[in-house]
Amino acid sequence: MEASGANRPSPWLRRLDLIKSISFRTIADEINARRLRGFNVRLLDPKQAKEIPRLAKRAATEGGVLKSLPPDLRASGPRMQRVLLALHSKIGANPSWVVRKALIAREMGLSDDATAERGIRDLEESDIIHVTRREREPRTGGQGPSEYRIIWATVKDLALNQGAQPSLFIERDLAAASSGRPDKSSGRGPRSREAPPHSAEAPPHYAGAGPHYAEAPPHNAGALIVDPRARVSPFHSPIHPSSSCPPERSEEEGDWSRIRDRLRAYGLGSHRQTAREARDGGWTAAQVDALLDRCEQHTIVAGKVRIQAWPAGAVWWQLRNASPGALITMQHSETYRRAKRDQDLKAEQERERKAHAERAAELAPINEALLVLSLEQVRELVDRLPKEMRPHAVADLREGRDPRERVLLRTALLALLEKGAPVR
Repeated sequence: MEASGANRPSPWLRRLDLIKSISFRTIADEINARRLRGFNVRLLDPKQAKEIPRLAKRAATEGGVLKSLPPDLRASGPRMQRVLLALHSKIGANPSWVVRKALIAREMGLSDDATAERGIRDLEESDIIHVTRREREPRTGGQGPSEYRIIWATVKDLALNQGAQPSLFIERDLAAASSGRPDKSSGRGPRSREAPPHSAEAPPHYAGAGPHYAEAPPHNAGALIVDPRARVSPFHSPIHPSSSCPPERSEEEGDWSRIRDRLRAYGLGSHRQTAREARDGGWTAAQVDALLDRCEQHTIVAGKVRIQAWPAGAVWWQLRNASPGALITMQHSETYRRAKRDQDLKAEQERERKAHAERAAELAPINEALLVLSLEQVRELVDRLPKEMRPHAVADLREGRDPRERVLLRTALLALLEKGAPVR
């Protein structure tokens, strides 16, 4: 037992193995696909195309549409993993750390920080890290070092989705890494293997209470349980149906049980721990409900895909680090902004189509009236038109030999009929 405890890897090494177990190639491919779609959408607008002349010139050589990204805008899976490992080496178990990009590049063994900056941009876009950039220093005019934080909830979800071993991520280790608390023992110390304390040797205080307590264990028998997570509260135990739980406690537990279900439905893998830490941090169930309502209102459902303005990692960070009840102020994800733009464009096109259909329905009786007009009636209406709008040959228009001028005549006649011109 002692040897196995001594050889147990530290939480820092477990988190290191957790990062190494993730394949970032699929994540990089998704980022590249999203960027390519985003740039192609921007190139459709002439004003936005002027802001990216290099990509506009590249698209012109590729047939008007970008088919691939330039190397400096392309995400790389191995580069993302190297940058994340370097950040983990610098940050460790701290919730956030101020560090310059040059130190991250030096940790990666690079001579310049351009590669590190690209990897940081890719990790930030995929919501794996959060970067707080400092303002420019007034003395030197340069930008101060940025503050970096690894969103371990997202890292854990990525590892789970890729089939990582559950032993690599332990809830309390990730919680300690996210909150900056020192890693605590798992409770398997020498004391848990020794004999029970002296209070176990004393007779229980209910020994003379009658035969009902004759076979009951002493009140400290729970001390023999090694894993503290194995203890079950009597309020939730099915073998205690008649437990006297206070009504307010029962109602509060029910609210937080609903919160855990909502967090899990939103995509948080560690929903139980997140709800517990939010509760310990001062959040109420109503405040968490309001936060989740706001996040769900900014979610776009496209078929079977749910595009969230704030991914699960952002909600996890808000509940862990923000003040209780504070509104989420993070920027919307790039995927959500692009989907929202497409949704608004489709809605505008649908409104224009409906308006055109309503206009056509209103003009349908007038069109039918024009079709039954005689040649003399058409000539009479044409004579009332301005000279520049009169066609050259009314008979040819009537027979439809010139569709372009026929449309002109139809428009002019509709204008007269709408003003109340008499038709015989």
